[in-house]
Amino acid sequence: MERGAIMNYVVKPGETLFDIACMFNTTVEELLMLNPQISDPMCLFPGQVICVPTQPMHPGMPMPTPMPGQAAPCPTLRQGSTGPSVVHLQHLLTSHGFSPGAIDGIFGPKTEAAVIAFQQSRGLLVDGIVGVQTWTALGVNCMTPPPTQPCPTLRQGSTGPDVVRLQQLLTSHGFSPGAIDGIFGPKTEAAVIAFQRSRGLLVDGIVGVQTWSALGVNCMTPPPHPQPCPTLRQGSTGPDVVRLQQLLTSHGFSPGAIDGIFGPKTEAAVIAFQRSRGLLVDGIVGVQTWTALGVTCTTPPPPPPTQPCPTLRMGSRGPAVRELQTLLTSQGFSPGPIDGIFGSKTQAAVIAFQKSKGLVQDGIVGIKTWTALGVKCR
Repeated sequence: MERGAIMNYVVKPGETLFDIACMFNTTVEELLMLNPQISDPMCLFPGQVICVPTQPMHPGMPMPTPMPGQAAPCPTLRQGSTGPSVVHLQHLLTSHGFSPGAIDGIFGPKTEAAVIAFQQSRGLLVDGIVGVQTWTALGVNCMTPPPTQPCPTLRQGSTGPDVVRLQQLLTSHGFSPGAIDGIFGPKTEAAVIAFQRSRGLLVDGIVGVQTWSALGVNCMTPPPHPQPCPTLRQGSTGPDVVRLQQLLTSHGFSPGAIDGIFGPKTEAAVIAFQRSRGLLVDGIVGVQTWTALGVTCTTPPPPPPTQPCPTLRMGSRGPAVRELQTLLTSQGFSPGPIDGIFGSKTQAAVIAFQKSKGLVQDGIVGIKTWTALGVKCR
């Protein structure tokens, strides 16, 4: 099709490339040729500027129908939906002998009644909602969405492009999240809750894999990558605490500053998280808590069958003390430098460990303390 000039068009919330093609009496293919920067015709953003032919569709102009075999996006429509896709639906219903009332781009009661009658005639789920099955029965070859997409967990307070994508999907399903601004506020949460309720999902206002899937997203599930899962508790410090604090934050539990210091606020966040997941509520982060946070824990190598377990106390030195210090560190107790010298810091760590295991708190490492540390004594 030969065109004159082209012009810039600003994408409105909820619009697809097919909607815009219909509006300007062109095809998705032509728009893709004019806009090589568009890699995914299903994913446009409000405010995005694209090139279109200068022949906008006039009211009453027939909607272009995809050629046989040509795939087109199939937005979910229901009562309250408006725009070019509704005009297209109304034309298709009319061509199949079902009257939607005026072909005006407004999905009102008459259009809904026509959809319901059409669904009944085809043995489809009779809900008045136009999804892929109804579009297909109307003769539209629906465009298959990208095979996989990332599905991050979102909740009130989340921000960024993934929230924009969520808000666009909610809008296309007839649930208003307020402004499509990338901010997960109360209106977006209310829309998520309403959508979850309509689909029989867990109604918690949190967007996880099940909610993304119900919104039509084929979620990318990366293979789990095993990671070390050290035991952490109040007093622990370092990169593993930073990782814990980041995970708690991503799950909506505030550990305070992400500073690598396991203080009272981090402990309170751990306890709240453990309680929410039905775990043992002790404020100590072990394998079960790491796993609930989404970490696939590496399996530590089994200890040697038997080891000598010398009695160690303040003043002891040598490789056995170094091994003791390493074991204490792996259990989340800081013995100071791992230097093979049993000093006051190592003694304090031993006492704290013994207390956590209900042992005699004498700061002396005998068979019971070695065993509690995971060593099978000879």
